[in-house]
Amino acid sequence: MDLIELLQENDSATSRHNFTLRRPSSITPTLSLFPNISLFFQAILREVQKLQSNSIYGRNVSSEELKVIKKLQVNKTFVIKEADKGGNVVLWDIDLYTQEGKRQLNNRTFYTPLPSDPTITFKRKLDILFGTARDMNIITKREYDFLQVSRPIIPTFYMLPKVHKSLDNPPERPIVAGIGGFQNRHVFILIFFYNPMF
Repeated sequence: MDLIELLQENDSATSRHNFTLRRPSSITPTLSLFPNISLFFQAILREVQKLQSNSIYGRNVSSEELKVIKKLQVNKTFVIKEADKGGNVVLWDIDLYTQEGKRQLNNRTFYTPLPSDPTITFKRKLDILFGTARDMNIITKREYDFLQVSRPIIPTFYMLPKVHKSLDNPPERPIVAGIGGFQNRHVFILIFFYNPMF
């Protein structure tokens, strides 16, 4: 019954718009506090143990396939990427991948080389901005804590091949992955601060 209620709560229109500004918790609650979850956990554990005891191979690939996978992992002549669409795995010649990356990054319409890493400068400015917003009661202390990035990272640039458009010479989709950087939490907040009507 509890699981059904949780599902219904997540399906409601109002619950989808609630954003709590909480960092992911690293605490694992003890199952003894939740008898229903403990019972569910024990039932699943029994089912998993049955699967393991009946398992013949213990893995979903053959020995030959496993050898090939290990060889591919250490081969430095190509890059292994997921296709932009369809979930296919693409082996991409490392020289072609590097050449295409340089071509895209040299396009001054979209990318500008910087003389140095501005991450620390951005961090200082954002710390001042968020500190001021907190002091002026524009944001709460909880929101301020959520917006802090103690060790920001430089986003990673990579490309995904669009093999659905061409198999011989697929165009590439550039990706700038900024997990752990500033843009994840701050773009919307900055727009909101500067334009409260947003």
